[in-house]
Amino acid sequence: MTSAPTALCWLAALAVATACASARGAETLRCTDANGVVLLTNDRSRCVGPVERRLRASGSRAAPEAPVAPEAPHAPEAPRPYYGDLVRVFVPVSELGSEWEEVPEAVEAVSPELAASGVRATRTTHYTRALGPRSEVCSLEVWAFVDAEAARVAAPDVAQYGWDATPYGNLLVVLHGTTFDRGHGFRPGLPASCHAIKGPVGARANAVLR
Repeated sequence: MTSAPTALCWLAALAVATACASARGAETLRCTDANGVVLLTNDRSRCVGPVERRLRASGSRAAPEAPVAPEAPHAPEAPRPYYGDLVRVFVPVSELGSEWEEVPEAVEAVSPELAASGVRATRTTHYTRALGPRSEVCSLEVWAFVDAEAARVAAPDVAQYGWDATPYGNLLVVLHGTTFDRGHGFRPGLPASCHAIKGPVGARANAVLR
């Protein structure tokens, strides 16, 4: 017959062993498997790479093994529409060089036809320069639409005339030009020099949309 002290020692040892086993069973591993899926698991063999241990209180139920859904990437915020003075989008002629001159057109009210397409305002400026017997004209138009979708839809319709039409948010930047040669007359088409205007104008359009 086991004495009382011996029985108490045996029960104490059994309680310690049970507590340790319970603690081991309560351990949960957070890791990734071979396919890069994040897991919460008790099976270390399923883990590839660093392992993070998470301990729960004794007696708590084991968490089921389940992939942890990755955080969805944050979609970039759409630029806010710009309805201010469109002159801010145009490149000052002083930045193009001393050979260039600027001929702005008078600002007119938007026609009913353009208003029906979502146009709220337009502005046009002609950049010109003389190169001996030849003259170049780069015409820049900026159209402000009610929203970015309206500008995007209008771009292909404008580009069908051979013009360069690029939407920036709710702004549509349109560039076209012509060359006049005394010996050959007018030659429609965008002179190569006009492409130097497009980059700075695009940067200014993006700036006003922020």
